[in-house]
Amino acid sequence: MTRHACTRWREAAKGGATISGRIINTASEAGLLGTAGNSNYAMAKAAIAALTISTAREMGKYGVTAN
Repeated sequence: MTRHACTRWREAAKGGATISGRIINTASEAGLLGTAGNSNYAMAKAAIAALTISTAREMGKYGVTAN
């Protein structure tokens, strides 16, 4: 979903439109602190956090924020 929204916003911004897009992701604290016996779950939550940070950096120049 993020990929498609960002593609649309990027193209619109390049066409001269003013963009004020928002990406909101949720994850549990397991991605930051880890969990015993659930490393796959913790890894998935950490990946969501990393995706959010990367999206915010990449799309900020087009007027899109990611939290």
